[in-house]
Amino acid sequence: MKSPYFTKKGKYSLTLLTVSCLLLCIPRAITQADLLTEARELSYNGNYQEADSLFRKLIAADSLNTEAILGSAYNKSWHEHREEALIEFGKVLKIDPKNKSAFIGLGYTLAWNKDYANAKYPFLNALSLYPKDPEAEKGLAYVYLWQGSPDVALEMFANLNKRDPSDAEYYVALALAHIQKYETIEARKLLDKALMIDPANTAATDVKSSLRYASPMVELDIWGGYSHINTSSRFGLRNVQISVQVSRSLRALLTYDNALSLDNLFFINKNYNAETFMAGGIMSWNKSNISRLQSGYRNLDAQGVQWLLSGEHSISFNDHKILKAGGL
Repeated sequence: MKSPYFTKKGKYSLTLLTVSCLLLCIPRAITQADLLTEARELSYNGNYQEADSLFRKLIAADSLNTEAILGSAYNKSWHEHREEALIEFGKVLKIDPKNKSAFIGLGYTLAWNKDYANAKYPFLNALSLYPKDPEAEKGLAYVYLWQGSPDVALEMFANLNKRDPSDAEYYVALALAHIQKYETIEARKLLDKALMIDPANTAATDVKSSLRYASPMVELDIWGGYSHINTSSRFGLRNVQISVQVSRSLRALLTYDNALSLDNLFFINKNYNAETFMAGGIMSWNKSNISRLQSGYRNLDAQGVQWLLSGEHSISFNDHKILKAGGL
């Protein structure tokens, strides 16, 4: 006996059933794609909760939907839910061990957590699968920049810049590396190039503005002074200070202070000098804690010598208030 599917009527029934199934599946596929697009847009616009809710729906409907898991991981990473993001990037890589976006997202998340040693490996893994991939190379270069290895970062960003000199981001990154080396003149030139390419580049504008307050590698301050007290007056060198940036956290100081010779009536009348010589440095322990310590002596001519020790510590708070304590 022949199967009804081999009759004309049977063939028609089978075709109708197939078309019906396709028509039922297509709206569901379109809806999921639309939800994924909407979730990504919400995340890009900073709407973390709404985006997270949509990503959860998509993952609940299909636990192997790598695009949804990846979107959720990036959403969490961008909005500082990084431990959860690390877990989700790991899930994507278990499903798809060659997923480049997951490697890159994992690397950036670890770097934003300041785990620079481990942040390098996802980018290196991506580069082993996708040699000379610019996104992976850029991510690795940023890790070196953020961990405070400006020479390595300079070399890597310079190579990327040679390949694509029209990308303003590379000029900004190169400028940041030069700032770490206290090469502010070169940094300004690079930022100007970035703004020529992209005049609306907010990163370049912000970094250029901050350079107004950046310390150069070597700084020399010289002050002259003139004092007039009753019928006595005196003119001379008041203060000289040389400061040198020894490392990212330590700035060395050499100070000559002649203010007492010009301000004190006794020294003015006797034409004595009261010169002070100090050496020391400023240590930036972190963004909130800075210490200064200097020692030296004051030569009081016939009055003898004073040995001096000067120090202070300052703590910066989030509301821009600073607490200082110290002594001489």
